[in-house]
Amino acid sequence: MHIFESTKTTNTVKFKKGSKFDLIDRAAKGEVEAAGLLAEGYAKGTYDCERNDIKAMKWAKYAAGKGDPVGIRVLEELKK
Repeated sequence: MHIFESTKTTNTVKFKKGSKFDLIDRAAKGEVEAAGLLAEGYAKGTYDCERNDIKAMKWAKYAAGKGDPVGIRVLEELKK
């Protein structure tokens, strides 16, 4: 399984949709839904993410602050 691919004709890298790297790329570009999913991934160990409560909290705070329901839920779960 390849998590990313590069083409010789362009300098762009495409990550496997839904992978950790895809979510990081999209979240870094401001996509709030991706940030919420990334928070969930780090909180639960899904989307190819290792469990990491610090990273989960970082992305959950960002996503929740922008009104993302997944981010809000993850943030609430992490605060317990």
